[in-house]
Amino acid sequence: ITITETTSNLLTMGGGIFQSTLQPMVLATQGNTVNITGDATVYTLTLGTEVVDRGGNFSGGTFTAPVTGDYLFVHTWGMSGIAAGHTPLEVYIAATGRTVYLYSGSNISNAASGFWYDSSSTVFRMTAADTAVVNWKVSGGALAVDVDGTNTALAVYLLP
Repeated sequence: ITITETTSNLLTMGGGIFQSTLQPMVLATQGNTVNITGDATVYTLTLGTEVVDRGGNFSGGTFTAPVTGDYLFVHTWGMSGIAAGHTPLEVYIAATGRTVYLYSGSNISNAASGFWYDSSSTVFRMTAADTAVVNWKVSGGALAVDVDGTNTALAVYLLP
């Protein structure tokens, strides 16, 4: 049997490794955005710069599962404008039918120079057409926490 890209969308990478050109994958970043939370406002990241959107499943910060499967979500974040009273911080993925917290804690008031950087990952079982977004919520102070766009991104990948 001969498998070609035009009949199966598989590329041979060498050493018995194959890559599907249709395998859903997203990598998106967000530019600097000011005054998004700090007063318990829930902010949904827009992640408007799509570095990769294989399959066209990402728009306006929302990922839509094209098929049922297990999806790896990796989120890195940078925040600035954090003041002494800002606590706690919640970073979570809200998906159809469930929410998973990537971070929920009260240590951010100790953030060096008002900045907080972190990352986390999780695997979601999603059904075709389920959606997911990333939300941030900081409480305890003024609406002054900003997105540090240099360090904020989301990657989503359908696991084999």
